[in-house]
Amino acid sequence: MDEMKTIEGSNCSRYTNLLHSGFHTRIWQKLRDVEDKTKINVSDELLAEYGENIATETELNREPRADVTSEAIAEAEALRDKAVSYLFNQIEAAKEATIPEVMEAGKALTIVISPYKGLQSLADNAETAGIKGCVQDLRKPVNSNYVLTLNIGPAITAADEANQEFERLKIARTEAKKANKKEKNVDVRLRTDANYNRICELIYASQLLCTVPEDKEIISGVIDDINAIVEEFKTSYNMSQGHKDSDTEEPDTEKPDEGEEPTEGTEPGEEPNPDEQEPGGGEEGGGEEPEPDDRPVVQ
Repeated sequence: MDEMKTIEGSNCSRYTNLLHSGFHTRIWQKLRDVEDKTKINVSDELLAEYGENIATETELNREPRADVTSEAIAEAEALRDKAVSYLFNQIEAAKEATIPEVMEAGKALTIVISPYKGLQSLADNAETAGIKGCVQDLRKPVNSNYVLTLNIGPAITAADEANQEFERLKIARTEAKKANKKEKNVDVRLRTDANYNRICELIYASQLLCTVPEDKEIISGVIDDINAIVEEFKTSYNMSQGHKDSDTEEPDTEKPDEGEEPTEGTEPGEEPNPDEQEPGGGEEGGGEEPEPDDRPVVQ
C-alpha cells in the first residue's frame, strides 16, 4: 500500500487576526493556482465561499475601531462648559467697565447671550445646539464691532471648537456602537476555519481514493505546498510567542512582525504574478510577511 501523506495541523485558531487571515489567504492562493481542481475534489463553489470569508475577515481587520471612552467625552464636555462660562463672564464683566464703549458693548452682547444663559446645564444635544446658536448670534455682522471692542473673538472661537470636538466624540461613539453590531471577526474566523478543514478533508480523501499515479502525484504536491505554508506560519506564530515571553525579561528586544496580509498571487480572474515567491523561502519560515494588498475577492 502506498504511503499516504497527511496535512499537518495548523493551530491557526490561536493566531492573531492578521496572522489568521494571512495564513488562509496563502492557502487560498495556492489552491486557486491548482490547474485541475477536480483532482483534489475542491469545487469552485467551496473555494469561492472560502475566499469570500477570507475577504470579509480581512476587511474586518482593516476596519478602524473608534475607541471613544466615557472619560474622553466627559473631559470634552467639561472643556466646552468652561469655554462657554469664560465667554459669558467676559461679556457680563464688560457691563461694569468705566470705559463707555466697553460698557456699551457689554450691555449689547449681554442681551444677545441672555437666551442662552444656563445652557451648560442642559442635556448634551440641547447644549450642543444652544452653543451653536449663541456662536452664530455673536458672529452676526451687527455685533462685530462689539466683539472687536471686547476682544472676545478668540473666546468665541474656543467655545465653538470645544463644542465641535464634543459633538465629534459623541458621533464617533455612536458609530462605534453601530460597528459593534456588525458581524464579529470571531464568527467569520470560525467559518473560514470550517472551509479550510473541509478542503483538507477533501484533499486527503482524494489521495486515498486516487488510483492514477499521475493524479496522485498532483495531490501529493498540493499537500506538500499546504504543509509548507502551515510550517511557515507556525514558525512565525512561535517566534511571536517566544518574544512575548522574552519581553518580560528583556523589554528592549525588538518584536518580530506577527504577519501582515500576503501579497503573493493576484485577484481571482487575473494572471498570476511571475515574480511571486513560493512559501517556505527566506529565513525562519518564509521571510517577510506579505503586504495586505492581495486578499481574495469573490467576483
